[in-house]
Amino acid sequence: AAVAIEEIAKHVPAECFYIRFGRFNNYLWFDNFQEEYGGDLSSMVTLRAFQVPMAERGEKQLGLEKNALADLFGEAAIVDVALIGRDTFLEEGAAIGILFQARNELLDNDLRQQQKRAQAAFAERGAKLEKVKIAGHDVEFLSTPDNRLRSFHAADGPFHLVTTSRAIVERFYQAGAGERSLADSAEFLSARAKFPGERKDTVFAFFSPQFFEGLLTPQYQVELHRRMYSIIDMELFQMAQLAARNERLPEDVDSLIAAG
Repeated sequence: AAVAIEEIAKHVPAECFYIRFGRFNNYLWFDNFQEEYGGDLSSMVTLRAFQVPMAERGEKQLGLEKNALADLFGEAAIVDVALIGRDTFLEEGAAIGILFQARNELLDNDLRQQQKRAQAAFAERGAKLEKVKIAGHDVEFLSTPDNRLRSFHAADGPFHLVTTSRAIVERFYQAGAGERSLADSAEFLSARAKFPGERKDTVFAFFSPQFFEGLLTPQYQVELHRRMYSIIDMELFQMAQLAARNERLPEDVDSLIAAG
């Protein structure tokens, strides 16, 4: 009972990984680090040179952007920020989200403006911004038919979640109401007892037992297989197009299949 827990953790589902930055400037540092080292969490440890543009891809799918205003006024609008998610397979399209604790209305206004700019940028791909009902709350959903843009914006008081996953939105509201939140788990309380928030770490990462157990559930394994096969299909299509181009054959799908 004596362990101090940050407010933002009370809105995180227990089955999500949790990477908390405390201050928005720490998040900007991490974001710049991802650009330099390819967006792979393991790169932060090993400092490998291989780069994959995962961070940029994730931001585009969420409809978020990094602008000069964020560098200048982020601290004035945001109290706390954390990266949460059900898996870390960013290259295959992870179920992830960014959770903000707002200081004032500046953040909400900025997120709405970013949504509108993302919708305009993806207009040719059929981008649509609509309101959907999730867990009894109105949530803004920005998407394209191919899911290259897939972004839910959910708000619960000063807490704003931008995520690719409808299921995470549902659990975000449940956690905020006290149902299976990370802050209530014994494992998280134990971790915070050993690594209290007073340390003011630049990054605090916590991967709960529930997170790892979730990856092993039948439904999540089915989802990961679906993602893997989708990625393989797209890569095979690109390879077939290159082969057809080399042989000066038509590159549409039916012609590729007919040519074997």
